[in-house]
Formats: sequence, C-alpha cells, structure tokens
Amino acid sequence: MEKLRKEIDLIDRQIAELLDRRMRLAYEIGLYKKEKNFSLIHPDREKGIYEKLSQLDLKTIYPEELREIYHLIIEIGRRYGARALNE
Repeated sequence: MEKLRKEIDLIDRQIAELLDRRMRLAYEIGLYKKEKNFSLIHPDREKGIYEKLSQLDLKTIYPEELREIYHLIIEIGRRYGARALNE
C-alpha cells in the first residue's frame, strides 16, 4: 500500500504543478483579452475543451466525472483571467 500511496503523492504533485501552469496561462490570456478588449468568457472554447476530453480513451474515470473536474478547473481559470482584467 505504501508504494501505491507514494505513486499517488507523485501524481498529486504533477497535477498541482500542471494546474499552476494552467492558471498562469489563464492569467496571461486575461491580460491579452484586456489589451484587445475581448470578452473573458468564450463558450465555444469551453465546448471544444469538453468535446476533446470526451474523445479521450480513458480506462477508469467516467466522462461525467472528468467533465465535473474540468468544470471547476475552467471556473477557477476564469478567476485568474478576471484578475488580469482588473489590473
């Protein structure tokens, strides 16, 4: 069991680092949108993300669970974009 937990710990670290990178990019996109006076929310982009995710050949996680996780990731990413708009 300890070996499995260590592997989970490693994966958690990788996920956290990737999320950090994603939020930094969301912030940078917010800066770009501010400069170009673009809308922060882009429904077609979000729809495309969900479509790409639904095409992945995943072995364990159910599509609706992955969508739930990404809904939260996208929502938090919007917050980072909004922070850039407010600066």
